Amino acid sequence: MENNIRKAVVEDLPYIKEIYNDAVRTSTATFDITEKGDDFFRTMFDEHSGKRIFYVYEKDNKAVAYVTLSKFSHRDAYDTTVELSVYVNKDYRHQHIATELMEFAINFAKECNDIYTIVSLITDENKESIHLHKKYGFQFCGKIKKAGVKFNRDLNVDIYQLIF
Repeated sequence: MENNIRKAVVEDLPYIKEIYNDAVRTSTATFDITEKGDDFFRTMFDEHSGKRIFYVYEKDNKAVAYVTLSKFSHRDAYDTTVELSVYVNKDYRHQHIATELMEFAINFAKECNDIYTIVSLITDENKESIHLHKKYGFQFCGKIKKAGVKFNRDLNVDIYQLIF
């Protein structure tokens, strides 16, 4: 239900912090090892405008998930590429919220004349995310072996992209 999706506001940041830091503590969805503080999320919020979107999925009067299309690289030639990220509160997973957020972000990007490519960097063990990306036409375009170490394990990252 797209009517649950709305632009993030500053008041959502505590919920977003909770969602993200849970992923830091419990998953390989992010390669961050240390939980992030308020300043990190305020900066992230401030950096997302225009084609760099930051939207939340609201349920039960709070943000329970979020999606971003972020700057892929600080090098200017990459300006037509955005990186997709979707995070869902652990208590709201398996309710198709990630699917709705992904559809929203893809549709947003398609309507932007200056976005040509969406890229996602996904830990290769994250089969649910890989499946979801393939469902929406993302193509595997490479693997970075031993890209990071988390929970005392070497982790590989698969790169997926959707080109318009």
